[in-house]
Amino acid sequence: MLTLAYVGTQGHKLIAGYDANPGNAALCLSLSQPADVAPGTPTCGRDGENVTYTRADGTQVFGTRDKLGPAFSQNNQYTANFANSSYNAGQITLEHKTGDLNLTAAYTSPRQWTILRGSVSG
Repeated sequence: MLTLAYVGTQGHKLIAGYDANPGNAALCLSLSQPADVAPGTPTCGRDGENVTYTRADGTQVFGTRDKLGPAFSQNNQYTANFANSSYNAGQITLEHKTGDLNLTAAYTSPRQWTILRGSVSG
């Protein structure tokens, strides 16, 4: 006997957190190329909100966090109901009976999506 099945579920308005004091993307972009910063100093990129940068002209930028500055930085989040999730799976089961012997083979192919503020993972 061959059985085909589908399993699916969705979640909406799930609780998720977002950074209360994010880095300024435009400021980070202006510090992201080696020509933008002094030689031997770091360039801005992912998770670089609290780094001190030295511009090519010698001026310093103490992190890229906007509103509350670098003193109020990571692990401070707002919580809101803005996330969505979706789970879909196809299931195949093959069962064969011969006398006292039962042989069963099963396979599941899952796919999960989580959507947070326009970014998708899955």
